[in-house]
Amino acid sequence: MRKGNHTGKQFRTSSGKTDCPASATVSWHRYQGGAVSALSTRIRKARTQAKLSQAELARRIGVKRSAVTQWEHPRGTTPSVEHLIQIALHTASHFEWLATARGPSSSAEAAPATVVDDYARDEQESLMLSHVRCMSATRRKLALEILGLLAR
Repeated sequence: MRKGNHTGKQFRTSSGKTDCPASATVSWHRYQGGAVSALSTRIRKARTQAKLSQAELARRIGVKRSAVTQWEHPRGTTPSVEHLIQIALHTASHFEWLATARGPSSSAEAAPATVVDDYARDEQESLMLSHVRCMSATRRKLALEILGLLAR
């Protein structure tokens, strides 16, 4: 048997080789169960937010409805990467969120892209922008027309 700095019993595999401590194996199975459970929840959330039935998602991906049922079950099977990509595409979900639970779940939750040209370039532009933001919609439209004439 191997020696190590960990505590816990070691065990032998069917081939007689020493493997990791039993406590680590139990922890790994708990982790796997949690990870699979979270993935199944994300798949279900993506599908329901897209207002798709299991049958419709299955049809779009090209699998049987029972496959989607398995993917959404906490102790069910895990979809392949190709199927995860298809799920993300057909539910308008971000693949990274679907696969890892990191990042926004969809574009609606993502921060909008910032257009650098929309920021004031100097103090005068900044002052004009602050004045325009204080105007009513009607006055903004009028100010825009005046600026358009002055810019010619």
